[in-house]
Amino acid sequence: MRLILLLAAAVCAAPGRAQIPADEWTLRVVTYNIHGITPFDKQDPKELEKAKGRYREIAARLRRQRAAGTAPHIVMIQEAFNHWSAKAAREAGYPYVLEGNGPRFGTIGGSGLFILSEYPVFAAANMDYKECTGYDCLANKGVMHARIVVPERMRSFDVYNTHMNADEPPATPADSMKARMAQIRDYAAFVTRTRDAGSPAVLAGDFNFKAGNADYALFQSLLSGTNAADECSASPCTGDAPGPILRGSVDHQFHLAGARGRGAAAHFARTFTEPHDGEPLSDHWGLEARYRLRSKP
Repeated sequence: MRLILLLAAAVCAAPGRAQIPADEWTLRVVTYNIHGITPFDKQDPKELEKAKGRYREIAARLRRQRAAGTAPHIVMIQEAFNHWSAKAAREAGYPYVLEGNGPRFGTIGGSGLFILSEYPVFAAANMDYKECTGYDCLANKGVMHARIVVPERMRSFDVYNTHMNADEPPATPADSMKARMAQIRDYAAFVTRTRDAGSPAVLAGDFNFKAGNADYALFQSLLSGTNAADECSASPCTGDAPGPILRGSVDHQFHLAGARGRGAAAHFARTFTEPHDGEPLSDHWGLEARYRLRSKP
């Protein structure tokens, strides 16, 4: 994994850094597939320039949010396959930027994954999926992990970003499901191997599965994550009506409790919904969840 900025562990114990009691605090997380597949689908120079403008606008919006103090603390980006979309992720203004693996033998695209963090990164790892089908095999899809530290609160949490196999021709639905089921098993093993079981974790990305389907059920049986949209459907949260989003979306945010801390979703909403030059910024919305993280007694 290419790590553009990685904070050494010593920062967390820097002299003079006060430990602030933190029984409860808020974490804002956005997952966003930015449709960075040009120039493969946009050969016309005008269309290509328009696409490049979309990526610049995504970065500009994140910079404006950071300046206003309303930006997500963590942004997990998928499908930043081309140069311009990857540049947008790097230029969004976040101090810590992690980039997933590039192409491997037999592929023409890398993972397309980025994690942007307002907080220092203590550790990072990634994994390439072994199984794929259809056009998805042209990309090196996988999963990223980062352990994030909030020095002022002396707290850490794990985040995972992924993009799984899509249901796209020429692959059949059965072949896509088979590949995704294999990826889910690999994903669950990777999370189990790399996470700090004492800390909360957020699992987000474009999973390409929908609630109620067999692949979604397998994911839940292996990891028992709480879907933020599902949680907000059952208890009061601010933001959009989460039920319809949950039923129709392949983008999800799950969270796991840790032995030393737990979280609860308090907000769930679509983001990046405003058009740019009369067109959507991507073929996905961003999804933002805000978690109230608590230390266990």
